[in-house]
This record gives sequence, structure tokens and C-alpha cells, in this order.
Amino acid sequence: MNYKKRLSKSIFLSSMLHKTDAKFCIECGKGADMVQLGALLAAADDQFKNEREDEPDIFLPQKEEDMTTCLKKEIDLIKNNLKDTVIALNIGIFDLEAGLKAARALKKAHGDILELNVHGAWNDTEKMGYLRGMALPEHQHTLIDWTHKLADEGPLIIKFHGTISIDFCDLIKKLNATGLIGYHFNIRTGKDQPRYELIKEIKPHIKGLLFTSGDIHRAEQAEKLFNLGVDGVGFARPVLKDKKFISSFRKAII
Repeated sequence: MNYKKRLSKSIFLSSMLHKTDAKFCIECGKGADMVQLGALLAAADDQFKNEREDEPDIFLPQKEEDMTTCLKKEIDLIKNNLKDTVIALNIGIFDLEAGLKAARALKKAHGDILELNVHGAWNDTEKMGYLRGMALPEHQHTLIDWTHKLADEGPLIIKFHGTISIDFCDLIKKLNATGLIGYHFNIRTGKDQPRYELIKEIKPHIKGLLFTSGDIHRAEQAEKLFNLGVDGVGFARPVLKDKKFISSFRKAII
């Protein structure tokens, strides 16, 4: 699939922990060009055993065949209800081999894009260099290495949180050589206005797709982002209040 063409000026349902399973994607993803399953976590057999017992719904199974079965059930439901919608899987990984299993399972389950979560924080894993911590300078070598290997398995984008105080332009230049197909930036400010300045700063360095989400509520905000070169605008919190938000927003920008 030519994702650059398919997802140009697109609208998508952005992943939310504990929320965006297949049922939610079907209920709230009408009118979306892409929906994102997850966020889910992939870890090695000996990692987070207690947490797996406490929150089993946020972890992918550990065996690749079980991952495939789990994802296929979700993906089939979405495909049967949202016929032409691109399906992405948002995952945070704590072990490269577990991440590679997830990437292969997604492909076998006929999903489309893997989104590596370098956005959120969960327990103290950020301090260990996982999730949002992977974007920090001291852990970027791991992020770049893992991105190279995950991109070999299929279409890959990386999701960042725009509030992290790092040189995103420098990191993007390094990641462009890994084979990923794009980036997803949360540009929320908490003041009902997206971080337009961040998009202006990073866009010249982006090779591939650029997705954004966070504090986008009105058609004029989406149009401004599209005019800045953004490929897709995503929604998370607004759909919690209004399940028809995306379909209504679609009509507003046509």
C-alpha cells in the first residue's frame, strides 16, 4: 500500500491505554482513514510478571502464535465493520525480541502499521529507558537500533510526546535512515492550541509521513496543520465525550 498517498490529509482515531480495542475503534472510528489499536505492551517472559497478572488486558500474549490469534480477532472485527480503514497497532516494548514477535504477528493478522510508543510513561519504565525515556539522549542508541530492526519487519511509525525537552530535529535525522515510514507527534499544550511551532521546526527534517494529535478540536486547526505539511490529524480525548466526533469532524473539513 502507498501509505503516503492513502493517508495524505487523513483523520485517525489515536490510541488510548485501556480504551482503543476493536469494539471502541468500531464505535468511534466511523469516518476515520486510520484507527489505532492499543496502546499495548510487549515484554519478555521474565518481565513484569506481577503487572501481567494485575493488568492482563494491556499486555500482548508472550508467544507469537498467541499474539497473532489475539490481534487477528481484533483486526477482523474492525475490517468487517470499517471496510477500507488502515489499522495500526500502538505498542510499547521492553524487549526487542518481544517487539519483533509483535511486528510479525501484526503482519500475519493482516494489520497495516506498527506504531512504536515512545510517548507515554508506565510505572517506572520511563526511568529505565523505555517508552518516553527512549527519546532521551542516553537511550537514543537503543531506540535507533530497535527501529532499524522493527522497520525490517514491516511499515513502522514512531510516536513521540512533543513536550520532551530534546533536539527532535537531530533525532529525526538519525531515525530517517532506519527505514521507518513516518512519525506521530502528540502536540498537546493543554491550552486548546496545538504546538504549531514544533511542527514548523521538525517538518523540514521529516522523510515520510507526519501524524499529529492533541488539542485538535476544530476544523481550522486541522487545516492549519495540513497547510504546514502534516499528513494526518488524530483524536483521542474528544471521542470519549462524543463517539460521533470523527464522523462529524470529517464532514466539517470536506
